[in-house]
Amino acid sequence: MSTVTTTITTTTNMITTDAATPAQLAAQHLRSPAHGWSVGIPGAIGEFMYDRDEAVTFSQDGGALSAVTARGGIRITLPAQTTCVALEGIAECTGGWTQSIAFCVAGEVGRCEITSVFTEHGHDHSALTPAGREEFLFDLGLGSNQVQFCVRTGDAALLEVLRTGVGKSIFAADNPAFAALREASPARVIRSKYARVEVYQHIAEKGHATPLGPHTHLLPAFLNGKRSVAEPALPAGTIAPLTLYPEHPLFDKYGTPTPFKQAAHDEFQQLLARHGSADYLMAKARFRAMLGESDEIAPPERPQPEWMAYTVMLSQLQALRGEGLPGRGKSDAAAHSTPAGSATLAQAGVQ
Repeated sequence: MSTVTTTITTTTNMITTDAATPAQLAAQHLRSPAHGWSVGIPGAIGEFMYDRDEAVTFSQDGGALSAVTARGGIRITLPAQTTCVALEGIAECTGGWTQSIAFCVAGEVGRCEITSVFTEHGHDHSALTPAGREEFLFDLGLGSNQVQFCVRTGDAALLEVLRTGVGKSIFAADNPAFAALREASPARVIRSKYARVEVYQHIAEKGHATPLGPHTHLLPAFLNGKRSVAEPALPAGTIAPLTLYPEHPLFDKYGTPTPFKQAAHDEFQQLLARHGSADYLMAKARFRAMLGESDEIAPPERPQPEWMAYTVMLSQLQALRGEGLPGRGKSDAAAHSTPAGSATLAQAGVQ
């Protein structure tokens, strides 16, 4: 295993858009603090990001890539059959657009073991840190076949309480585990079959902003919810064990507005041209050509894919012209809870 600990002092300018494999694309972006990552589903998600001037330990062990900071970490183990899918969507909270790279596999390949009750898994032998491997892992049992939302602790008093809740729904009124977890705020581990995010920061108190940096969201009301029409769809029959949020031209990874970054825009458009849906790309090109011939064109009806291409294209043209965005502006919640471009979170209402 190759392990390097370094402190990122500037935004790493080493991204290319012609990486030969999804694993290489992931490795390139993992080395830059400008981007964000997530593992999860709407209502249950873990996010990883790190800042400039933050110490990061990068490791590579065979095909596994990892990055760990004092606040959290990520491990990526993409299989050979992974496909990169570049996506754009509509950010209704800002009036702008979202952008992401979904690392997709066939549904039957990416499914993980389903647990529907609070379950203890013993020592977390796959933890990102040596100390974590000595602690005990508990699966909340959310019933998903795409992700497992877990917590990890070595605290004797907390373990005693958690073990009384094993075998019950984590949300059951007679299960003391959920309240104990909120109070103790142990490490959270969100894992798909091919990626894991660990979060060491405290859970935000109710009514308070989510901490900047690695964090989790668990909102039972949004579990297994319907996809928003503003959220781009994955290719049929696939799931995304891992999602990357490349640097957005108008926001930093925390959702804070920035001056327009032409290089970031150009870079993602090249990724979109290489990994985007042919139908979506053709729709954007068609509307761009129509606007070149007329100042106004009638928008397509929702929720047609053409409507998304049209709306995203208009927002991008406004940004490129320096006209700003037509929406309400950044909300306080968006600024402190979602990576810029995170359709999964923003459109699910996860704040």
